[in-house]
Amino acid sequence: MRPAPAGRDASSSTVTAHSSEPGIALSAFAIEPDWRGRLFAFLRFFLFNLLLGVASIAVAGSLRPLKALVKGHDERYLLNTALVAVSVIALTVLLSLLSRRHNLRYGLGGDRRWQNFAVGVFLGLGFLAAQLAAMFLLHVYAFGTGRSIDAALAYDAILYAALFLAVAVLEETTFRGYALVELSRAISFWPAALVMAVLFGVPHALQAGDNALGGFEAGLFGFAAAVAFRYTGSLWLAIGFHAAWDYGESFIFGVPDSGQFAAGRLLHPAIHGPDWLSGGSAGPEGSALATLPMLALIAFVWLRHRTRPAAITA
Repeated sequence: MRPAPAGRDASSSTVTAHSSEPGIALSAFAIEPDWRGRLFAFLRFFLFNLLLGVASIAVAGSLRPLKALVKGHDERYLLNTALVAVSVIALTVLLSLLSRRHNLRYGLGGDRRWQNFAVGVFLGLGFLAAQLAAMFLLHVYAFGTGRSIDAALAYDAILYAALFLAVAVLEETTFRGYALVELSRAISFWPAALVMAVLFGVPHALQAGDNALGGFEAGLFGFAAAVAFRYTGSLWLAIGFHAAWDYGESFIFGVPDSGQFAAGRLLHPAIHGPDWLSGGSAGPEGSALATLPMLALIAFVWLRHRTRPAAITA
């Protein structure tokens, strides 16, 4: 997709944003000019979350008859996550049609989307490996032993790749897609990014096996993902990073992901030392060291895209 020339009408399919902050796709996040527009934007934000709750309940109910057919906890989790993700995307399309905006404006379009996804995957795995290497040098983590290479390992590798891609699509479209754009139109981008980061981080802090520091790091990632959306014009870099980070934690390195172990992990590591450094039961994202990869993600996105106009589908 080619960036549209400067000055193209905002109603066209692609807009290149130019402002005092070069390279930032601002048009999708522009605050409404009057209180009525801001009120309606907030109501759209509220409606999206309300309908998402209804859709999640409906999906959970529809899956009960399938539990006997789909064996395995991770397989059922994949099916549930994928169906809810499809519901979020369908809901985004429906509400965008009602508001007469192109649905790809809410993060699934954007310029260089597949390139951004690949970069996100590279950064997610690379930053996680760097953090674990630092934890190893600080004697709070050992890589441990690995599984034998067989058909079961190949199956688990594919299963968890699909699962964490579905998780990333679901959580990014839920917390950084339609909701972030409409809340930005109501209260402006930076406050909206902070609100959505808190809404993303608090449930992580409260779930079993996680901790307050893990919730903070999850919220910091949520803010970094919002910044990536703003600077790249799409959710794809954040989706790639999110999927790769979770896949690396759960399958490749075998550490807890938000307090949860993957049954079919590749490595069986050892984690010891103080929880604030090792992450304890929360895993690497519950370590104070996880702040560095999240800040590095923000810095990378800003340095790479601040001088490049980002195209966003309108």
